[in-house]
Amino acid sequence: MKYEIEEEERYQFYRFNAKMAFEIGCHAVKIIEENNLNICIDIYAFSKTLFHYASDLSTVNNEDWLKKKRNSVLYFAHSTKFLNIKNNNEPTILQKKYGLSLDQYCITMGGFPIHIRNCGVVGSICVSGMLPEQDHQFIVDLLDWYFNREQEAV
Repeated sequence: MKYEIEEEERYQFYRFNAKMAFEIGCHAVKIIEENNLNICIDIYAFSKTLFHYASDLSTVNNEDWLKKKRNSVLYFAHSTKFLNIKNNNEPTILQKKYGLSLDQYCITMGGFPIHIRNCGVVGSICVSGMLPEQDHQFIVDLLDWYFNREQEAV
């Protein structure tokens, strides 16, 4: 659990806006197209979708998973990887312990919080279409790219 918390703390923003979502999203699309990936991505903050892309090969099922991942990240203010590990990969815990519908929430990896320092979680970045671990890693790689690029500009 410590690693997941450290990962979430490492990728906290000082601010977040639509332009930043667009930059992250465009970089994601570049990777998706270069690697012919069958995925979709959703960047959501401040109660609205700031970026959404679905590859030609993605499905309605992928879209449903994006919504579930987003709902879980926003409800718990943690990544779905954190939730998955915390709940021993037992999705029914959401119903049993929290009374949440599995039609609306999940602990499947691939959802990550957009956390603004000294403010809190304001949104999520979610990916669906690969194995859950790969969905999560795709987001981490995007954030690595974004944060390293930001440091180089300073």
